[in-house]
Amino acid sequence: MIQRKLDELGRVLIPEEMTRKLGISSKTLLNIHLDGERIIIEKTGDSCLFCGNSENVIDGFHVCRSCAQKPPQPGQTAQKCEHCVDTDKEP
Repeated sequence: MIQRKLDELGRVLIPEEMTRKLGISSKTLLNIHLDGERIIIEKTGDSCLFCGNSENVIDGFHVCRSCAQKPPQPGQTAQKCEHCVDTDKEP
């Protein structure tokens, strides 16, 4: 077990040996969620942020070719990621 402290901005560094073993780089999307008193960080597969499809995903964009070729439907939003706007916050 490796222990790390949060920095002053609330960040924690994932040890290099863990990121290397899982093939995680600075561009890898991670799912972060709570499970009771635990914070779970999981590597996501390459799937479309709009439909969840894991086939024909355009490298580096996290959008499948089908969704890239059509406009989003009314009310359709991308799953939250570091590149998406946080819609839960007040403007």
